[in-house]
Amino acid sequence: MKLSAWDESTAAEVHRQALAPIEAGEADTLAIWSWDRFSREGIEGAFGLLRHLEEHLGAQLYSLQEPFLSTATADRQQRELMLSLAAWTARWESERKSQRLRAKVASKRIHAAALGQRARWGRGQLPSEADAAQVRALRSEGRTVREIAATVGLSRATIGRMVQGCVSPQAEGQATGS
Repeated sequence: MKLSAWDESTAAEVHRQALAPIEAGEADTLAIWSWDRFSREGIEGAFGLLRHLEEHLGAQLYSLQEPFLSTATADRQQRELMLSLAAWTARWESERKSQRLRAKVASKRIHAAALGQRARWGRGQLPSEADAAQVRALRSEGRTVREIAATVGLSRATIGRMVQGCVSPQAEGQATGS
């Protein structure tokens, strides 16, 4: 199974699985590798997660890479300051990565368009503006996602995302790359 820290539903499922033993009373400490691998929700989200863990579940946090965030041993004031910094850094590192990926997608589209091709991303292809127009036209004719994918030459998943959210090719590249 491939997991992505940039997928909110994946992150929520990982949190649920990580907290399940604590909620069941089978564990009293949540051990994480580092804060930026656990959450990218920023400072408010970090304090909300920590408050839920400590006050609601009665458990402790231990970060293997950041022992100064440990709720069991670190000074509370120091921990709050360091958690703020770690959470802020995680969120903005995530945002910078997203920006880099969007720029890479745009660059790939420009180079591919100059060659009269569709840009490739991983094993798939990125839809162009012409693809988006064709998808909209075929959908307005009542065609299914499967039929549209076969006609346009893109994956059913890509067409499904485009149809579901009326996604532009630029947003489709962000969904694919981030």
